[in-house]
Amino acid sequence: SEADVVRLVEDMRWRLVDFRAGNHPTFFETVTVMALQYFAERKCDLVIWETGLGGRLDATNIVTPLASVITNIQFDHQKWLGETLASIAMEKAGIIKPGIPVITATEDPAAIKVIADRAVAVGAPLVQVATAGGAGREFDLALAGEHQRINAAVALATIEALHGQLPVSESAKRSGLAGVDWPGRLQLITRSSGQRLLLDGAHNVGGAEALA
Repeated sequence: SEADVVRLVEDMRWRLVDFRAGNHPTFFETVTVMALQYFAERKCDLVIWETGLGGRLDATNIVTPLASVITNIQFDHQKWLGETLASIAMEKAGIIKPGIPVITATEDPAAIKVIADRAVAVGAPLVQVATAGGAGREFDLALAGEHQRINAAVALATIEALHGQLPVSESAKRSGLAGVDWPGRLQLITRSSGQRLLLDGAHNVGGAEALA
């Protein structure tokens, strides 16, 4: 809520005065700490913690997760992450932690090698989700698009990797995937005039290809 944001900002202000001008936390670093503080207050059972940019140097990387998920590797933010899929994968693989399982649906051989090498180096179990054939087809899925089948398969693989810590029943998996609603992802809107609009948040080449 806006009230919580104001309260957390007020709490952060006195902490920020101790930093020298050249070493001041960025906006994203500041709100990352605010988010963690808020989640702690709420005593969250589970947090889906998404990186902002890349991973290796991202502010969110201060967290040690239950599992690390790298959905796929596409050309995006090359100015900061590099011009090849391998270099982008290196930045993404920076979230992999020692002994923490990592799940990915990445297909590019060069990107997979980077992720696999990092996983081996830190002793992180690696799960590669097959993106062809029957990915996620054993479940009814509310979200439209073949790419959402792959995303569902990644989610199911993550649940399986965490079964010992966070058991999820078969019925919960089925009802979750069958009932999920995600506005702005292949969302079809029909206006009163009868005109139909398709809304989607695709913002890079890979996303645009999936949308097409």
